[in-house]
Amino acid sequence: MDLYGLKIARLHNGVYFSFIYNTVQVILFHCLALIILKNKGITIKILKNKMILSLLIILMMGILGTISYYTYLSYQKYITVQNSTEVPLFVEHVESVLDKIINERMQSAAYLVTHTKDDFTKLKESRINTDHDLLELDTFIKQYNQFTFYSKSIQHSTEALELVRRNVDDLHDSYRDIFLHAY
Repeated sequence: MDLYGLKIARLHNGVYFSFIYNTVQVILFHCLALIILKNKGITIKILKNKMILSLLIILMMGILGTISYYTYLSYQKYITVQNSTEVPLFVEHVESVLDKIINERMQSAAYLVTHTKDDFTKLKESRINTDHDLLELDTFIKQYNQFTFYSKSIQHSTEALELVRRNVDDLHDSYRDIFLHAY
């Protein structure tokens, strides 16, 4: 696709990289013409003139700068797309952890009401699932540096969860406080 003299190439992941197609084509054509003319024995007096040579160098630097600028912009778009695909994965991990904590909360309530070994076994299983999802979330955060901001909050939440678990295991009489303030 040609847009304002720019050649747009679409990669397989949907990111657009733009290159100055026409400018590069003109430069290559002129270089080829100079080589052909020089091989035929024609002396190019343009390159001997310092003013024209300086102008040519400035023009080439401008073209190179423009190509570099558009390459940089394309890379920034690519990075933005990469980052935007990681956010839904982070949200998915957080939702999974919250679902497991809610399940653990329900199992804790059942255990505090009934005090049976069967409910305690179910509670232990839900705790294992919650810990597994918390570990996956921690691994994900360490893998992607943009989410390290949330690691302290998750660490504090994990410490609070451990305190609540100790209170549930000790069968405190203040189980209402556990559910109203802790979970």
